[in-house]
Amino acid sequence: MSYHSGTLADTTAGRLIELLDSVLLLNSYWSIYDAAAGTNAKVYRCYDPDGVVDYYFYVDNNYTNYATIELWEGWNSVTHAGVGAVLKYVSGTTVLRIYFTTDYVIRLNNFNFQMISPSLRAHNFIGRPDELFDETKNIVLAVTKCTNIGSYNPVGSGYNTTTVSCKFLFDENESISNARFRPHVSMIDIAGNGVFSPKICVLNDANKLVVGHITNAASLTDATYSTLAHDDEFTVDGETWKAVKCTAGNLGTSLYRVGN
Repeated sequence: MSYHSGTLADTTAGRLIELLDSVLLLNSYWSIYDAAAGTNAKVYRCYDPDGVVDYYFYVDNNYTNYATIELWEGWNSVTHAGVGAVLKYVSGTTVLRIYFTTDYVIRLNNFNFQMISPSLRAHNFIGRPDELFDETKNIVLAVTKCTNIGSYNPVGSGYNTTTVSCKFLFDENESISNARFRPHVSMIDIAGNGVFSPKICVLNDANKLVVGHITNAASLTDATYSTLAHDDEFTVDGETWKAVKCTAGNLGTSLYRVGN
């Protein structure tokens, strides 16, 4: 895994593509599959030649301060079109998006990445959970902020709404469905007091089956008594964690681990 943080020059069209190019390609499982998918648009492939992980991440960043995104089962780089199953809508005709500002944090793993926009109070996740109970499944999901409203934090809210995507491209049945997060955290305060396990349970929202975990992150969706404020930092077992908290209360609070 690798940890990246910094400040972009601005949020003009194409800036997120530049950032993703500079970070995702540091990992050998990620590549640019179609560099000509449109104006300020590219397709990235996440592929494990020795396993089952294989999905395509379409990013259209021809907009200021956001990109529309899609997850595809396959992609034709000649016709510049997706093939097979696709996840592109959060609800109805509302498309998936990633909003960003000049400040950013990206935690890149082999088969997923977390992107945090602290100023927007948004913690996003794209890809395959780090730990699966069935490693033979190509389980992939998108948890993103689909509207530029400060009161929504995707990983913190942990369920699909009309404005927050928490959906599988492929669940344990290889179908598109809603996901849901369950925290390993009961309560935690600025001093690091509480029961803390740095993982998120990923469930199929329909049958409540836990399919795996996301590591180096925590979701406080049910921790309604958390005293953490946005950007609060604390240390547990020598590791530093920061909070991302929405403006509408604790149902949108998440944590991410700082550093490699």
